[in-house]
Amino acid sequence: MKTLFRPSGRGWGWMVLRGLVLVLLGLLAAFSPFSTALSLAWVLGLYACIDGVLLLLASTAHGINRKPLLWAGGLGLLLGLVSLIWPQITILLVLTVIGAWVLLAGALQCVAAWQLPPATPGRGWLTVSGLLSILFGVLLLVHPAGALAALMTVFGVWAVVSGAFILVHGWHLRRQGPAF
Repeated sequence: MKTLFRPSGRGWGWMVLRGLVLVLLGLLAAFSPFSTALSLAWVLGLYACIDGVLLLLASTAHGINRKPLLWAGGLGLLLGLVSLIWPQITILLVLTVIGAWVLLAGALQCVAAWQLPPATPGRGWLTVSGLLSILFGVLLLVHPAGALAALMTVFGVWAVVSGAFILVHGWHLRRQGPAF
């Protein structure tokens, strides 16, 4: 039976490489959050374009309902092109949708908490969680650039720490087998 991580240590170089890539991505995100976000928008745009074209090609198959694939392919291609041409708008749109969703979810969570009987255990925690969601949603909507910088910095810190752990794990396996 094959496993994702080889306990024998064979292939430890891939783990080290994976850790290094994650650390580098984390440093890039932490120290250059806007460039990283633009790069992600371009990568997602490229993926959406490729996926759209593949769906359009798949719609030519015989014996299937072509309309859903044509619509999905055309929409994917269109959204991918928008993301490639205007990545800043794509990022702003995504942050706006997330901000509106989090704000609305937080408000509904507060309403749900307030409808519980006052003696319900955890009612206050549910309310506080809803209020924090509202605050975060407002921050995303009012100051999306600051929110993006904060989110990318948190992502960057996570990636550096996680990548370092993966790197150390791979390094410890080096004596147990070939690197690749």
